[in-house]
Amino acid sequence: MKPNQNQFSRKYMGRLQPAVGALVAALLMIFAVPAAADISPEEFEAFERHVERSGTLLREGEFGAGIDELEQAIEIIDHPRIAMRIAQAYEDWGRCDRAGQEYQALLERDDIDDQMRAGISENVEGLGDCTEMAPLEIACEPEGAELRIEGDGFEQEGACPFFEEVAAGDYQVEIWAQGFESWSDQISVRPMEGASLEIRLEEPMIVEELEDDVDGMHWSSPVSFGAMGVGVLMLAGGGILDYQAGSRAVQLAEARDDGDLARVDELESSAASARVANIGLYAGGALFLAGGLALYFLDFSPSDDIDGGLSLGISPTGISATLNW
Repeated sequence: MKPNQNQFSRKYMGRLQPAVGALVAALLMIFAVPAAADISPEEFEAFERHVERSGTLLREGEFGAGIDELEQAIEIIDHPRIAMRIAQAYEDWGRCDRAGQEYQALLERDDIDDQMRAGISENVEGLGDCTEMAPLEIACEPEGAELRIEGDGFEQEGACPFFEEVAAGDYQVEIWAQGFESWSDQISVRPMEGASLEIRLEEPMIVEELEDDVDGMHWSSPVSFGAMGVGVLMLAGGGILDYQAGSRAVQLAEARDDGDLARVDELESSAASARVANIGLYAGGALFLAGGLALYFLDFSPSDDIDGGLSLGISPTGISATLNW
């Protein structure tokens, strides 16, 4: 993966500070002893340990942990030299806004001399060339997915996961892996806050398998369901005619009682036609339903079995039949 040159240059700048820990410790021996008159030997030893650890961590580029050690030290002895080193550490880390705040707080102190004040002012002016950095963390699933990050003058490509300090701003991130849908979006890396992503790539729908399922569907399946549907409709039609026949019989009895012969002839003719239609609907419905059921349970696919014939199978879900030919 191509290294982040801006990030590494800042880390090396922090590491190449000449003997940071030893320098701070020496300065404290000169300037902080008067301030340490009211603290116990144990507190002063803790103070020295924090200063020494901060020097080691800052040389290794562990700015967050190094600054934390310095802040613990300044709680014991509040000396401007420690505050100055904290501000410089933030600047080396690429936390330009925070460094500016620390420098400004230093300028407002009453316990700094003119030489130190001039150095602080010079550092504040130099913040104009400081690039605000922030952490960018990207986790991917599946592991080992490839990613590409592009921003203002920044381009990096390699394997996921990704965790580096980058310049604050907007970045286009693209992630892909073989057998998965790719992902792409723009993200904002905010100063101090940074950005953190957890991306899970989705598996694509296997279109070929769906097509194979459709191609493998036998012609008998839709035909059988269609036949059964027609059969049910015809049987339902026969039931409707039966219902109408009962109503017609009542009307016929009333017409005979009234002596309305024309009405009697009309109803008898309608009843005869309905009986014929009813027989046709019941018979046709039964045939279509039986035929649909036969197509559904019989397998008409070719068989390599030399001995053809019809085989029956009984299972908990029903009875199946296979026609070998």
